[in-house]
Amino acid sequence: MTPHQPHHRQQGMATMASQRLFTLKEACHELFGDGYTDCNRRRIKRWIKNGMFAGVIVDGNRHYIPKNEIIKMGEANETGS
Repeated sequence: MTPHQPHHRQQGMATMASQRLFTLKEACHELFGDGYTDCNRRRIKRWIKNGMFAGVIVDGNRHYIPKNEIIKMGEANETGS
């Protein structure tokens, strides 16, 4: 990992670049269904920071989440994991 990208997972970065990236707002709608709330926004940012979610951080503040991460997290929520 580079010092400027501490929350990125090195593996799979090429895969991330080739797929659709969701904004935080779009990810909130996909994952929680109840929309873009401050709580949901902070939850996703925390998941990225803690490494539970592979996210892309641009300009130190804008977060993007690859489609495959949305799918994985959605499947985990459905199975109760």
